[in-house]
Amino acid sequence: MSSQPESDRAKLDELFQAEAELRFLSPSSPHAAVHEQAPPAHDLQEVQAIVSYATYCKDDGNNEMKQGKNFLAVPSYREGLRRTDPVRYHPLVRGVREALLANLTLAYDHLRDDESAINAATLLLSENGTHIKGLLRRGRVYGRLGKLEEAEMDFAKALSLDPSLVCVVGG
Repeated sequence: MSSQPESDRAKLDELFQAEAELRFLSPSSPHAAVHEQAPPAHDLQEVQAIVSYATYCKDDGNNEMKQGKNFLAVPSYREGLRRTDPVRYHPLVRGVREALLANLTLAYDHLRDDESAINAATLLLSENGTHIKGLLRRGRVYGRLGKLEEAEMDFAKALSLDPSLVCVVGG
């Protein structure tokens, strides 16, 4: 039986591996074009199993976040994304994939890993350009980095999508 610190260390190792993969899969990566190809056909049962597993990964990461263990949430979110990648364009996968990316962005934001947070949010926005949490979270990180024009663009787009955000963004 392994002890909790060993388990935490193993998850931390997974985090560093996942971070390298995220940078590889980032939309700005030269390898990103590989993902623009048409996805292979998958049967409905297989897709449902992938969605179920990805949801489990999301829930596991969310539980780690609730306990303040943001660095342990990242590998869970990354595993869910890895499993959904082959079927990323399937309509059943969209919701859980967006949640995984939004939560991964938040975890990196809490860890102050700004580059990874921006990469995760940018990947989310490449899949759904109107994802308000993705825009707000990336905008917050841009603002923290002093990239005020980029932050303003993200906040303005979020505000145009949901004018009720004026209390959050503008006042």
